[in-house]
Amino acid sequence: MIYLILYDIFIVYLGKFIIYNFMEKSFFAQPLPEKAEQKEVLVTPSIRLEFFRHSKQGPQTEGMQEYQRRLTEDGRAMATEAGKTREPNPEMGLVYGSPRERSQETAYRQILANQEEVKSDSSLEDIEELIKNELPVGQKKIIDERLNFNWDGSQKFNEVSMKHFTETKDTLKFLVEESDDLVVEAKDKVSSSYSRCAANTAEIIQKYLKILPNWEKAVQLDNNREEQDKKDYAKNNNELQRFLGSHGATVENFILKLIDKTEGREAVLKFIENLPDKNNFQFNDGYSVCLHNENNNPKIEVTYHDLAWSIEPKLLDEFINDSKDLTNKIEKS
Repeated sequence: MIYLILYDIFIVYLGKFIIYNFMEKSFFAQPLPEKAEQKEVLVTPSIRLEFFRHSKQGPQTEGMQEYQRRLTEDGRAMATEAGKTREPNPEMGLVYGSPRERSQETAYRQILANQEEVKSDSSLEDIEELIKNELPVGQKKIIDERLNFNWDGSQKFNEVSMKHFTETKDTLKFLVEESDDLVVEAKDKVSSSYSRCAANTAEIIQKYLKILPNWEKAVQLDNNREEQDKKDYAKNNNELQRFLGSHGATVENFILKLIDKTEGREAVLKFIENLPDKNNFQFNDGYSVCLHNENNNPKIEVTYHDLAWSIEPKLLDEFINDSKDLTNKIEKS
C-alpha cells in the first residue's frame, strides 16, 4: 500500500484529528506533553533529501509544449532502477518536481520503485490516479520552481549558454566560471546561473533544517504513545524522505559550489573534468542530503557516489547570500 506518499500526516496527541501537510507549513509547533517518564528514541530522527536529474525523456512532438515532455520507455525503467538504489520508503515520503513533467514523473517512479502497482507502462496520470485512490485528501505532488531552469532571462545569456551546451559541450564549466558575471553584465534577473541554482537548493535544505525539530517532536510523541496508537515511525527508521526531481545543468550547481567553497576552484574544475558528461549529470544521477541533530547541533551530510561532505548550516547562508549579491549588483549597475 502507498500510505503517506506526497504529504505528511500525523495525529495530534490529544485526539485523532488528521492534519496533512503540517511539516511543510510547520503547523506542529506545540511543546511535548509532560510525562513522568520519557521513553528513549532509539533511532535518531532524520530527514533525507534526494536531489537528482530526471530520467531519459522523449522528444518534443508537434503540438506539445516543452514542459510536457515525458519519459521514454527506457527512461521509465531507468528511473525505477535508480529509485531502488536509494532505498525509497513511500510511507515516509514526499515528491517534489519542477514544472516540467519529466522531473515529476522521474521523482514518482524513483520513490515508488518497489511498488508493484506502478507498472512499466504506467503514465504520469496513472500514477497520480493510483495515489489519489490511496489518499482521498492531501497534495499529490509539490511543484517547486527552484528545481527548474530558465536560460531565457536575456538574449545574451540564452545565446552563450546554448553555445556551451550544443557546441563546446562544457556547460558546467561555463556555469562555474562565467554565468554569474554574465547575468550581471546582461542585467539579467531571471536566468539560472551558478549561484542562483546553488542558492535554490540551499533554500530547500534550509527549509528542512527548520522542519527537523518538529519531526523530532513527532517521533518522540509517537514513541510515548500506547502500542495500539503508534504510527510506527521507528519501524521506518524515523526517517522522512524527500525525492526531488530536477534537471541537468541545474541540480549540479549545489555540489559544484560546495566543492568550490570547501576545496577551491581547482578542485571543482577537476570534479567536472571527471564527469562522463561536462554538460550535466547523467540521467537519474544525483546526491543525498541527510539532516539530523547530534548533541543538539544540526548536521548536514552530503554524499555523491563515493564522495562525502559534512557541512555547517552557515554554508547554506553563504550560498543564498551569493545569489542575493548578484541581484544587488544588477540593481546598482
